[in-house]
Amino acid sequence: MIEMYRYAVKRITRGRSLFLSLFLSVALAATLFSGILQGADAIGAQSIDQIFSSAPYDIISTATDKNITKTNVYNIDPIFQAVPGVEQVDHFERWPVSLVSGSINGTVEGVYLIGIPDDSVFYQGLTVEHLERGVVYVDANSNQADALMEHPNVTLSFETYLWLNPPGFEFRNLTLPLGGTVGVNDKTWALFVDRYAVYLQGLISRNEGASARPIYNLVLVSEDTLKDILTPVFAEQRRPVDDQAGVAMITLNRKDLVNPWDIQGSKAKILEIFDHVNSEGVEYFYLPRNFIGEILDLVQNNSNEMKTSTMIVSVPVFFTAWYLGITVSEVVFNQRRREIGLLFTRGMNHRQVLYMLLFEGAMVSILAGAVGIVVSTLILPTVIPGVTPLELIHTISPTTLVASFAFAAALALLSVYRPAQDALKINIVDALREHQTLEEGEGFRWQEPALALLLGGYRIGMQFMGLTVDMFRPASSNLIINLVYSTWWGTDYLLGFIAPILFFWGFTTLFVQYAPWYQGFLTRVAKLVGGDSARFATLSSRRNLKRVAASAFMAALIVGYSVTVIGNIATSDDYLTSAVKTSVGADAAVWLFEGKNADEEMEKILSLPGVQSATVETIFIPTTSLGDVPVRAIDPLVWRDTAYIGPEFVDDLSVFETMNNTADSGILERGAARALGLQVGNTFVVKVASNTYPVKIVGFFGREPGENWVPSNPVLYVNDGFLSHVKERYIDQRRIILKLSDDADVSTLKTSMETIDTDVQRVDMMQLNLRAALTNVLLAGPKQIQTLGAYFAGLVASLGILLVTITVITSRNKELTIMAIRGFSRRQIVAGLLVESLGMDVFAVIIGLFVGVASIIGIVDLLNQTLPFIFSHRVIFPLNSQVQLGGIIILLLVSTVAPVLVAARRITENPDLKLEE
Repeated sequence: MIEMYRYAVKRITRGRSLFLSLFLSVALAATLFSGILQGADAIGAQSIDQIFSSAPYDIISTATDKNITKTNVYNIDPIFQAVPGVEQVDHFERWPVSLVSGSINGTVEGVYLIGIPDDSVFYQGLTVEHLERGVVYVDANSNQADALMEHPNVTLSFETYLWLNPPGFEFRNLTLPLGGTVGVNDKTWALFVDRYAVYLQGLISRNEGASARPIYNLVLVSEDTLKDILTPVFAEQRRPVDDQAGVAMITLNRKDLVNPWDIQGSKAKILEIFDHVNSEGVEYFYLPRNFIGEILDLVQNNSNEMKTSTMIVSVPVFFTAWYLGITVSEVVFNQRRREIGLLFTRGMNHRQVLYMLLFEGAMVSILAGAVGIVVSTLILPTVIPGVTPLELIHTISPTTLVASFAFAAALALLSVYRPAQDALKINIVDALREHQTLEEGEGFRWQEPALALLLGGYRIGMQFMGLTVDMFRPASSNLIINLVYSTWWGTDYLLGFIAPILFFWGFTTLFVQYAPWYQGFLTRVAKLVGGDSARFATLSSRRNLKRVAASAFMAALIVGYSVTVIGNIATSDDYLTSAVKTSVGADAAVWLFEGKNADEEMEKILSLPGVQSATVETIFIPTTSLGDVPVRAIDPLVWRDTAYIGPEFVDDLSVFETMNNTADSGILERGAARALGLQVGNTFVVKVASNTYPVKIVGFFGREPGENWVPSNPVLYVNDGFLSHVKERYIDQRRIILKLSDDADVSTLKTSMETIDTDVQRVDMMQLNLRAALTNVLLAGPKQIQTLGAYFAGLVASLGILLVTITVITSRNKELTIMAIRGFSRRQIVAGLLVESLGMDVFAVIIGLFVGVASIIGIVDLLNQTLPFIFSHRVIFPLNSQVQLGGIIILLLVSTVAPVLVAARRITENPDLKLEE
C-alpha cells in the first residue's frame, strides 16, 4: 500500500505539466473561497473600529425608582468602577415632568428633565460649559423651545404621593428661572432620551442624519438642582409618581477585551464582566444592557451573512473550477490509459487504482489549499484598505483554515472521482493499445441539455421581465392549486442560484451539436485569410465536440457572471451616489440648532472662499390628508440654482419660476399627488396648529411612482412666503444649503462652517458624505470581494480555455505537421485553428454579454418596483466597469489565441512526425 502511494507521488512529479492545470483550478477557487472568509473577518474588524470610534459606551445600566436615593445614583460611579475590566463610568439622571409657562396656553406633558453632574463628560456634547445651580435650560431643538423662551421662568410640575397609607396624591409645582437654550449634539441627545441603540445603528449604516429626531421636549439642570428639587419632597415622606432613572454609562477596556479576529472569544470575556456589573448593581436596582455585546453580535451576523451571500454569488466561479477540474481529469486519465492497463496487469485491483488516483487528487488539494490561503492574504489588502498580509496571516481563524483546506480537498476529489471511475471501466487489452481517436459526438443525448436550457431560460426570462413568483400567488385556498404553486415557488427559488449555469450549458451543448452552419460560416470567413486549410476546421470541431462545448460554456458562463456582478456593483454605487446627493440636497448643508438668525449666518457662510450661493430651507411638519407631512419652505429661484436637482427630480425647471410668482404655491411628490388624485393647479390643504391653509400645486417632483409607492421625505416644497402662516414655535428645523465651486476645499470649508457660529449643529458635505458611503467597509468590502471574484472567474475560465485549446492542438499534432510539410504557411494553419476555437469563444462571449445585461435589466426593474424612491435605479456601466469587463474578455480570448500561435510557430519551424506518448 505504501509503495502504491509512493508511486502516486512520483507520478505527480513526473507528470507535473498534466497536474498543473488541476492544481491551478483548485488553487484559484480555494484562493477566492479563503478570501471570502478572511475578507468577511477583516470587514468585521474594520466595522468594529468604525463603530467604536464614535460609540463611547459599552454597557448602560439603568435604575428606575420613585426615590433615586435608594438607587445610590449620585455615588454609583465608584461601585461600577471597581469591576475588573471597567475603564470609565459616567452617570446622569432622567425624569419625566410637565412644564407650565406663562407663554404657553396649557401644560407641556412628557418632558424629559436631565440632571447632569458638574464634572460630567456630557458637557462635551453641549454648547454650554456649565449648568448654573437653580436654573433650567431648554434643549434648542425641543418642540416648545421658542415658546418657553418667551417667558423668563418656567414651572416644573409633577405629582407626588405619600409612601405610607393613605397615598395622599398631591401635585408639586416649582418655578425656576430659564437660563437659555442649549444645543445638544446627536450622540449626547441619543443618550439622554434613551435612543442609544438607534444611534449605534446610524453609526453602522453611516446614516446619522440630524433631522432624524422626532418631536420631543428636553430640559437640562445640574445634578445639584435636581437634588434641591427632590430633597424636600423626600423629607415629606413623599415620592414622585413618575419614576426617576439613574443612568450609568460604562466604558470597558476595549483594547484588552475585544479581539476583532476572535469575536466569539471577545463576547465571552465581555459577558463575564457584564454579569459582574449586573451583580454589583442589583443591590441598587440597576439593570444593565450589554451594548458592546450587541455590537459584536451584529458584526458577527453581518460577517456570516456576507460570507453566505458572497458564496452564493460566487457559485458560478466554484462551478467553473469544478467543471474545469473534471475536464482536466478526463484529459489526464485519457492519456494514462496504457498506464492504468499496465497497473491492472501487475495485479492491482480496481479499488487500489481508484484510491491511488484519489490520493493524487488529495495531494494536489493540500498544496492548492495552502497556496489559496497564502495568496488570498496577499490580495485582500488591495481591495480592503487598512489590513496587512501579515496581520491576516497571524489572525486567520482555525475555522477559516480548516474550511479552506476542506473546500480544496472536496473540489479536487469531486473533480477526480467521476473521471477516475470512468477510466477504470476500460478493457485491459484496449488500454494497452496506442491511443485511439474517438468521436466525442457518439452517444450524445439531447434531452438533458434541452431541459437545462428550458429551465435556465425560464428563470432568466422571468428576471429580465421583472417578474417574481410571488406576483402570481393564488387567492384560492384549494389544496391542489397551493401544492402546484408551492412546487413552482420552490423550483424558482432553486433556479435563482443555478439558472445561468443551466442555460449556458444547455445552449452551448446543443448549439455545438446541432449548428454546424456556424462552423461553416466561420470556415468561409477564415478561407479569406487562410485559404483551403480552413476547411479542416469544421471536421476537427466535429471530432472535438465535447471540448469545444466545454470551452464555449466556460467563456459564456464567466462573461455572463462578470457582467452581472460588475454591472450590479456599478448600479448600486450609482444608486448610493444619488441617495447621498438627495440626502444632503446640495454640495453642502449646514444644520442649525435654532436658526432664528439663519440669514445672518448664511451671510457669514457666503463670505467663505469656495461658496458660490446659499439659501435657507425651513422645515415644519403640518397635518395633511396624508398624515404628518414634512414641508420645506424655500426661495424657489435661489434654491433651483443652489440645490442638487437630479435628472428625475422635475420635468421642467420653469416650475420654480411659476412657484416664485404664485403665492402659497408648492411642488408635491408625484406619488403623493397620484394617491390623492391631484393635478397641476389643484389645492393641497395643510393644517398648522388649528388653522388650515391651501397650497396651490404648480408641479410635481420625483420619478413616476410604481405600484408599491410609499411617501418619501420630503413630500412637499412650498414658497417661503407661506411661512407667514407658520409661527416660530411650529418650526422644526432650519438648514442652509450651499453650492460650492469646483475647486473648493471641502474639508477646510467644513471645519470653518462648524465653528462659524454656536448655532451650527451639523455640517454635511456631499463629497465627504459620498466618499464615506462608497468606502463604508460594510458596503464596499463585499462589493470589492465580488469584483475580485469576477477576476478569479476570468482566470479560472481562461485556464480552462487554455487547457482545451492545447488538448485539441495536441490531438491534431500529426495532422498539423503533415499540413506544414505539404507547404501550408503559418498564417494558414493559424487561421484554421482559430476557426474552431476563437470563433466559438467569440460567440460565447456575445451570448454571455447578452444574458448578463438582460439579468442586470431585470434586477434593476425589480428593484425599482420594490424599492420606490424619488429617483430610480439605473443600468449603468461606467468606464471603469467597461475596463474591468474588457480585461476579463481579453484574458479569455488571449487564452485561446496564445497556444494557437505558439503551436503554429513550433510546427512550421520544425515539423516532426514523431508522436509523443
